Amino acid sequence: MSVLEIRDLQVSVKLPEGERKPILSGVTLTVRAGETHAIMGPNGSGKSTLAYSIAGHPRYEITGGTVTYASELWATVNGPNGRIDFQTAPGHTPPTWPDPTSPMQMHLDLYVDDLASAEARVLAAGATKYEYQPNPDHCLVYADPAGHPFCLSTWDVPS
Repeated sequence: MSVLEIRDLQVSVKLPEGERKPILSGVTLTVRAGETHAIMGPNGSGKSTLAYSIAGHPRYEITGGTVTYASELWATVNGPNGRIDFQTAPGHTPPTWPDPTSPMQMHLDLYVDDLASAEARVLAAGATKYEYQPNPDHCLVYADPAGHPFCLSTWDVPS
């Protein structure tokens, strides 16, 4: 199972003067395992911009929409504020947070506006809430179905 899914992609290119020029707007495409797609168009229509933005070229900024790639071993989601990658780990032993004998390997904080409604959504999706909660006034700790810890937090780190 592999799929590349592009939804409402918007991309700008950084010009030599430092300005950003919008190139792509509203591109949507799904490529499933075994499919071949040809991207055709005249020079300047955005074919290279599409390829460069998916590949993460630094001159091309995704300003809207999403690019998602998923296979049995890897998944990537690109969005306007960056990307996140996930990889399977055969033989993975879930951490036993906060017990340090089984290390976390990573930590993910998700900023939310409302802890109660976000908690309801993650629990419905299969997360488990840890009994130990060091900062329950602004941050709640959960494990995803595979046992990876993550936090929902209303504490926004200043940029």
